[in-house]
Amino acid sequence: MSITKISPSVVDFDDGITISTTDNSDNLTLTSTDADASVGPAINLYRNSGTPADNDFLGNIKFNGRNDNSQDVQYAEVEAYILDASDGTEDGLYNINVMTAGTNTSYMQLKAGSGVVFNEDSNDIDFRVESDVNTHSLFVDGETGKVALGTSTIGNGQLIINTADENHIRMENGSELGQIYLEDGGDVVVFAHGASQNIKFLNGTGTGTERVRIGDNGILFNGDTAAANALDDYEEGTYNPTWTGSTGTGSQSYSYQNGWYVKVGSLVTCFFDMNVTSSSGMSGAGYISLPIASKNQNWYAPIVPWEVSSSFTDSDQKAGGYVQPSAAVVVAYKYESENSVLESSGYFNINVTGRISGQVTYQVA
Repeated sequence: MSITKISPSVVDFDDGITISTTDNSDNLTLTSTDADASVGPAINLYRNSGTPADNDFLGNIKFNGRNDNSQDVQYAEVEAYILDASDGTEDGLYNINVMTAGTNTSYMQLKAGSGVVFNEDSNDIDFRVESDVNTHSLFVDGETGKVALGTSTIGNGQLIINTADENHIRMENGSELGQIYLEDGGDVVVFAHGASQNIKFLNGTGTGTERVRIGDNGILFNGDTAAANALDDYEEGTYNPTWTGSTGTGSQSYSYQNGWYVKVGSLVTCFFDMNVTSSSGMSGAGYISLPIASKNQNWYAPIVPWEVSSSFTDSDQKAGGYVQPSAAVVVAYKYESENSVLESSGYFNINVTGRISGQVTYQVA
């Protein structure tokens, strides 16, 4: 090898240089004695190409050693490339490779246009961020592609976010599982996965105060856990009320039949209004139909009549009635005006015409 002094500051070597030492002292030291705040010492790796082009290799720093079979091995390297050599839009790439299971593997890239990329080649490489109090504050499992917060064990007490095949946030603690995910139609689903798991809404300070709980039995409020107090249904709708006999339904015609109801939990409030224009063949007690069958119980829910034509009652009587247990009918009764007591056999008059309207609130099974 020859050394040529080109100028006081430039020396030309016509071949590579090897600097060796027999101990662990520094092989090369670059010293700057300059006292200003500018950069120094400095190393300049300069690829002085006459035809620079995209994807040109600019240079690398290799870390080599021996293996247990007396072979030379490159255990790590840092390399740089030109991604775009166009004047004014130049882009570069800085890559860190580490030998992994016998293969030179890319771990991290600083890539123009893509930002900082970890595991660009999609290998089974975990990513971990450690905090002052947790070794796995952020953990990406290279094998499963799942992201965990606060743990290294995927599937045990962590938050998993947006895996490749599951568009959801997932919280696990052993066999307990909770999910929040977005359906194709845009609906957000909150899912407590398990027969005994609840969805709770809290507010306040400290550990919070429970306001709403959604579980197997329905919706409970303000920390209540009793199944009997759960609101398990809400429904509203319309129906066509009818006027029939208990032992003989008969034949009826109507000018209108209007019925609507609201069901909250096991309680139904029903409104009915119909005008009977013809009626024949009825027998037994008069029945007003309801939209939902009542609960089997030993008490009777009374109706509140709005308007009942006098043809259904006698001149000295008023309209009334009650919900038949385990049935979807009101038994229409009449009672004496003087004492407001239902007559023992005082059913509405049947096979007559006129308007029947009113409302009733009753319990269902």
